[in-house]
Amino acid sequence: MLPVGSMIMLVDPVNKLRMQSRLIGWDEGGCLMLEQPTRGGSAVQLTKDLHLVGRGMYEGRVWGFKSNVLFQTVQPFRILFLVYPDQIEEISLRKMIGFR
Repeated sequence: MLPVGSMIMLVDPVNKLRMQSRLIGWDEGGCLMLEQPTRGGSAVQLTKDLHLVGRGMYEGRVWGFKSNVLFQTVQPFRILFLVYPDQIEEISLRKMIGFR
């Protein structure tokens, strides 16, 4: 999994909406916790069970996953909770490009 603090791009494939967020933490097998996503600097409210695709990059590796919204909190902090993904894909860009 990406380290805490990593930027994550969230995509709603149905509405073709792209949002940015930051990983706060996770409970493996339980949930992912992210900052409330934004689009163009404005906070985005997401509905329960909405299907999302997440992508992030860290140290030459690209991570991707599919998940659903569990819920969002607004107090005391704006946090998005996603179902912990069944599968998290990881690709090393260095191997693909041929860096040594």
